[in-house]
Amino acid sequence: MSKGIIYILADTPAILITITFSYLKYKRKAKKYMKIFRKTLIREGVERKMAKKLASEIKIVNLRELINMMH
Repeated sequence: MSKGIIYILADTPAILITITFSYLKYKRKAKKYMKIFRKTLIREGVERKMAKKLASEIKIVNLRELINMMH
């Protein structure tokens, strides 16, 4: 094998860990902002059921969809 392939294979675990933690951070923030959005809607006078429905419409991309978008 060439040295380039060996270097890529050596860096793969670090890249996967970075991607995983970045995704988890994104998911946590997305849920936080969904909650803020829902509370803001309720505070502005939207019914709770409607606010919950609107907030749930926010799409949180899962990791598999994210990987598929890269191809």
